[in-house]
Amino acid sequence: MSRTGRSGLTLVECLVVIAIIAILFGLLVAGVMQIREASLRIESTNNLRQIILAVHHFSNEHQQQLPTIDGKPPNLKISLPAALLPYIEQGSALGQLQANPNQFLLIKTFLSPADPTLEKALAKPEASSYGSNAQVFQSNARIPTSIPDGTSNTIGFAEHYAYCGVFFFGSFITSPGLGNWPHRATFADSSDLTPAIPVPPLTFQVLPRISDCNYRLAQTPHIGGMLVALMDGSTRQISPAINASTYWGAITPDGDEVLDNW
Repeated sequence: MSRTGRSGLTLVECLVVIAIIAILFGLLVAGVMQIREASLRIESTNNLRQIILAVHHFSNEHQQQLPTIDGKPPNLKISLPAALLPYIEQGSALGQLQANPNQFLLIKTFLSPADPTLEKALAKPEASSYGSNAQVFQSNARIPTSIPDGTSNTIGFAEHYAYCGVFFFGSFITSPGLGNWPHRATFADSSDLTPAIPVPPLTFQVLPRISDCNYRLAQTPHIGGMLVALMDGSTRQISPAINASTYWGAITPDGDEVLDNW
């Protein structure tokens, strides 16, 4: 007598195969997402590095004076980001801006590829995904004399949504006033510093919705923490769990704070 062999898979075996495929697919998707996040973080870090190095190049050519947020850098009547354009190989863009202040400019270095508001912000001119620390870039500020806390302990630039709440952040706005539309690309203006920040003290926002975005604070699209450029020319990522006093101590350039574990 001949024995007929079993053909096909049982229901249990099919379920096991499907479960294995689902697990492998989940691992693949997670791996792809991690790689994508790492790539975005690297590109954004590079942007911040270019910006802060441009600040140092500007300072070296202006007797250590820093560009300012009041629209009046040394011998110039343009905004801080505009003053940095020649130092990020965008001198021609500065010439266009000076010839036509209403020029529509989109500078890649000022745009974070991870900014979730970027598509909406690009409908407006001169979008910026990074904000300058308003406590540092004041009139007549210089490196290092205006930063007695130390350039390695002071934040110069941080991530900031280009479109926050009802505000669009324009990077080349020359008006020293904040205005209602658009807001200049800064954070930590004098009225925003602790203890004015309500209790519990805030630091920065991690992946907020546009409607929940607080333009007075910095925002990061990275779950792991916010990317910043320090005034010594370096970049780093700050943990969302950072102590509020430590964070605001890194914002003020002359607060005489001792920064621990940051």
